[in-house]
Amino acid sequence: MRDALQSLINGDEKLKGINAAVDVGYDQATGQFSFTSRDYGSNSKVSFVNQSAAMDNLGFGANSTVTTTAGRNVEGTINGEAGFGAGEVLLPPLGSDAYGLNLTIRPGAAAEGAFSIGFSKGVAGELGTLISGFLSSEGVISNREENLNTQLDKVADDRETLDRRMEKYTARISAQFLAMEQIVSSLNATGDSLEGLLDRLPFTAQK
Repeated sequence: MRDALQSLINGDEKLKGINAAVDVGYDQATGQFSFTSRDYGSNSKVSFVNQSAAMDNLGFGANSTVTTTAGRNVEGTINGEAGFGAGEVLLPPLGSDAYGLNLTIRPGAAAEGAFSIGFSKGVAGELGTLISGFLSSEGVISNREENLNTQLDKVADDRETLDRRMEKYTARISAQFLAMEQIVSSLNATGDSLEGLLDRLPFTAQK
């Protein structure tokens, strides 16, 4: 019966479409079935949407009490620092020496106690870390871009200041040029008046 239930459930096309599967167990002492998802993590959960009274004989029908327990993300420490659990994968904290490792923890590993592993990033790992540092928000490239943008903003401000000074200088030169033209024109008119006056003075008339 257990094998048949497991085969029928895992053979469902909808479950196959989302790559979901369960393991069916049977406790002879209690006469109860158990359904365990093969997925890990807090999002893993087995539940019955439609239960009929005919399923009561199996212990999970409409009139039966079904206990559901959601999955849990793996928890643990890496080198004394709390890691981040995602399903059965335990990740080191950001910025730690072990950052970059992905540890897949099998069920029951907690009972075995602490264990030690050794690893080396190698040339590719060091290169990846170096590139990540360059591309980070506080990396060399980001700082250089920020400095260039600051310099461009300063150049734009200086250009605006220069344009205002040029406008004022142009206005002042134009005003001085107009004033000079007026003075020259006034002097020319005065010169013409003096020439006519000399011709009209006594004893200066041309013969």
